[in-house]
Amino acid sequence: MIAVFNESKIETAFSSIPETERTIRAGSDEHLDLIVDIQKDIENITRNTEELNSEIEEKFNYITAEQASRYVNKISEGLIVCKKLIALIKANKYIYIGVKTHLHQLILELNDLSEFINDLKNYKINNNKELNTLLDSIK
Repeated sequence: MIAVFNESKIETAFSSIPETERTIRAGSDEHLDLIVDIQKDIENITRNTEELNSEIEEKFNYITAEQASRYVNKISEGLIVCKKLIALIKANKYIYIGVKTHLHQLILELNDLSEFINDLKNYKINNNKELNTLLDSIK
Protein backbone atom coordinates (compact mmCIF):
# COMPACT_ATOMS: atom_id res chain seq x y z
CA MET A 1 0.00 0.00 0.00
CA ILE A 2 1.36 3.38 -0.99
CA ALA A 3 0.73 6.35 1.29
CA VAL A 4 -1.12 9.13 -0.47
CA PHE A 5 0.33 11.78 1.82
CA ASN A 6 2.73 12.06 4.70
CA GLU A 7 0.89 11.07 7.92
CA SER A 8 3.04 13.45 9.95
CA LYS A 9 1.00 16.27 8.40
CA ILE A 10 -1.96 15.06 10.49
CA GLU A 11 0.04 15.55 13.68
CA THR A 12 1.41 18.87 12.44
CA ALA A 13 -2.06 20.14 11.61
CA PHE A 14 -3.25 19.68 15.19
CA SER A 15 -0.01 20.07 17.13
CA SER A 16 -0.56 23.73 17.96
CA ILE A 17 -3.95 23.12 19.61
CA PRO A 18 -2.60 22.59 23.16
CA GLU A 19 -0.61 25.83 22.95
CA THR A 20 -3.64 27.67 21.60
CA GLU A 21 -5.73 26.31 24.49
CA ARG A 22 -3.12 27.57 26.99
CA THR A 23 -3.12 30.99 25.34
CA ILE A 24 -6.90 31.18 25.47
CA ARG A 25 -6.96 30.16 29.14
CA ALA A 26 -4.29 32.72 30.00
CA GLY A 27 -6.13 35.41 28.06
CA SER A 28 -9.37 34.44 29.74
CA ASP A 29 -7.75 34.72 33.16
CA GLU A 30 -6.32 38.13 32.24
CA HIS A 31 -9.74 39.23 30.99
CA LEU A 32 -11.39 38.11 34.22
CA ASP A 33 -8.72 39.92 36.25
CA LEU A 34 -9.35 43.06 34.21
CA ILE A 35 -13.13 42.80 34.80
CA VAL A 36 -12.62 42.36 38.55
CA ASP A 37 -10.29 45.37 38.66
CA ILE A 38 -12.79 47.52 36.76
CA GLN A 39 -15.62 46.33 39.02
CA LYS A 40 -13.59 47.39 42.07
CA ASP A 41 -12.85 50.78 40.52
CA ILE A 42 -16.53 51.34 39.72
CA GLU A 43 -17.51 50.27 43.25
CA ASN A 44 -15.05 52.81 44.64
CA ILE A 45 -16.41 55.62 42.46
CA THR A 46 -19.96 54.63 43.40
CA ARG A 47 -19.17 54.59 47.12
CA ASN A 48 -17.46 58.00 46.92
CA THR A 49 -20.38 59.43 44.96
CA GLU A 50 -22.86 58.01 47.46
CA GLU A 51 -20.90 59.62 50.31
CA LEU A 52 -20.89 62.95 48.44
CA ASN A 53 -24.65 62.70 47.90
CA SER A 54 -25.19 62.02 51.61
CA GLU A 55 -22.96 64.94 52.58
CA ILE A 56 -24.82 67.34 50.30
CA GLU A 57 -28.19 66.11 51.54
CA GLU A 58 -27.19 66.45 55.21
CA LYS A 59 -25.74 69.96 54.81
CA PHE A 60 -27.90 71.34 52.04
CA ASN A 61 -29.59 73.96 54.23
CA TYR A 62 -26.22 75.35 55.33
CA ILE A 63 -24.68 75.73 51.88
CA THR A 64 -24.30 79.37 50.82
CA ALA A 65 -24.86 80.61 47.27
CA GLU A 66 -21.11 81.12 46.84
CA GLN A 67 -20.36 77.59 48.02
CA ALA A 68 -23.17 76.20 45.86
CA SER A 69 -21.70 77.87 42.80
CA ARG A 70 -18.26 76.35 43.46
CA TYR A 71 -19.75 72.93 44.19
CA VAL A 72 -21.88 72.97 41.05
CA ASN A 73 -18.84 73.79 38.89
CA LYS A 74 -16.65 71.09 40.43
CA ILE A 75 -19.39 68.45 40.42
CA SER A 76 -20.31 69.26 36.81
CA GLU A 77 -16.70 68.70 35.76
CA GLY A 78 -16.70 65.37 37.62
CA LEU A 79 -19.94 64.30 35.97
CA ILE A 80 -18.46 64.99 32.53
CA VAL A 81 -15.50 62.73 33.34
CA CYS A 82 -17.86 60.04 34.65
CA LYS A 83 -20.02 60.20 31.52
CA LYS A 84 -16.92 59.72 29.37
CA LEU A 85 -15.91 56.72 31.49
CA ILE A 86 -19.38 55.21 31.18
CA ALA A 87 -19.34 55.71 27.41
CA LEU A 88 -15.92 54.08 27.19
CA ILE A 89 -17.10 51.06 29.15
CA LYS A 90 -20.32 50.73 27.13
CA ALA A 91 -18.30 50.92 23.90
CA ASN A 92 -16.45 47.74 24.87
CA LYS A 93 -19.19 45.14 25.01
CA TYR A 94 -16.97 42.50 26.61
CA ILE A 95 -16.09 44.77 29.51
CA TYR A 96 -19.63 46.15 29.72
CA ILE A 97 -21.14 42.67 30.06
CA GLY A 98 -18.84 41.99 33.01
CA VAL A 99 -19.51 45.26 34.86
CA LYS A 100 -23.03 46.32 33.86
CA THR A 101 -24.55 45.70 37.32
CA HIS A 102 -21.83 47.78 38.96
CA LEU A 103 -22.16 50.44 36.27
CA HIS A 104 -25.93 50.61 36.80
CA GLN A 105 -25.39 51.37 40.51
CA LEU A 106 -22.92 54.10 39.62
CA ILE A 107 -25.37 55.64 37.15
CA LEU A 108 -28.07 55.72 39.85
CA GLU A 109 -25.73 57.59 42.20
CA LEU A 110 -24.70 59.99 39.43
CA ASN A 111 -28.36 60.67 38.66
CA ASP A 112 -28.91 61.54 42.32
CA LEU A 113 -25.88 63.81 42.18
CA SER A 114 -27.29 65.53 39.07
CA GLU A 115 -30.52 66.16 40.98
CA PHE A 116 -28.53 67.76 43.80
CA ILE A 117 -26.82 70.01 41.25
CA ASN A 118 -30.22 71.11 39.96
CA ASP A 119 -31.39 71.73 43.52
CA LEU A 120 -28.27 73.77 44.28
CA LYS A 121 -28.84 75.82 41.14
CA ASN A 122 -32.55 76.32 41.77
CA TYR A 123 -32.62 76.85 45.52
CA LYS A 124 -29.21 78.28 46.34
CA ILE A 125 -27.75 80.04 43.31
CA ASN A 126 -30.72 81.27 41.25
CA ASN A 127 -32.93 81.80 44.29
CA ASN A 128 -30.30 84.06 45.82
CA LYS A 129 -30.01 86.12 42.61
CA GLU A 130 -33.77 86.62 42.50
CA LEU A 131 -33.78 87.68 46.14
CA ASN A 132 -30.92 90.13 45.54
CA THR A 133 -32.71 91.57 42.52
CA LEU A 134 -35.85 92.01 44.59
CA LEU A 135 -33.94 93.63 47.44
CA ASP A 136 -32.11 95.94 45.02
CA SER A 137 -35.42 97.09 43.54
CA ILE A 138 -36.70 98.02 47.01
CA LYS A 139 -33.70 100.25 47.81
